[in-house]
Amino acid sequence: AFFETFEIELLRGRMFYDSDAAGRSQVAIVNEAMARKFFAGSDALGKAFYLCVDSKLPVEIIGIVKNAMQLDPRTPAVEMIYTPLAQTDEPPSRVVLTIRAGGGPMSLAGPMRAEIRAASKHIAVQYVRTMRDQITAMLLNENLLARLSSFFAILAASLATASAVAVSGLI
Repeated sequence: AFFETFEIELLRGRMFYDSDAAGRSQVAIVNEAMARKFFAGSDALGKAFYLCVDSKLPVEIIGIVKNAMQLDPRTPAVEMIYTPLAQTDEPPSRVVLTIRAGGGPMSLAGPMRAEIRAASKHIAVQYVRTMRDQITAMLLNENLLARLSSFFAILAASLATASAVAVSGLI
């Protein structure tokens, strides 16, 4: 439920099914930027491509989703290919578990760590943070610059006011 969790809208086609597993036809969902760049002038849905040069099996595009912020809210959307984890040759060395929760999402951190520990002693949970915390961290420099700019604007206005009062007192 990756797309549902991140509220990425399916524009055309379908989402992944449980049957999109190893040994089956390889499938992918692409974003608008990918479809526009590599399939301009035609519909990308149903088209096939190869993920790498030495790949023997084509990957069929089964869905097209809206562009979504990937790494940074300031950068334009990049071309994205989404594939089902069940069709990867090697397990990923790093996994990000994302959960959509109502209320206080951090209240789920303890129980989620316990469930992951119970599933495997070899999986380390490095950190837990909310999406809001992640976005705040990404925008830290901009927030600092905005605060400094506001401070200096207020300082300049105060100095201008003090200067005007001093000048008017001399006249």
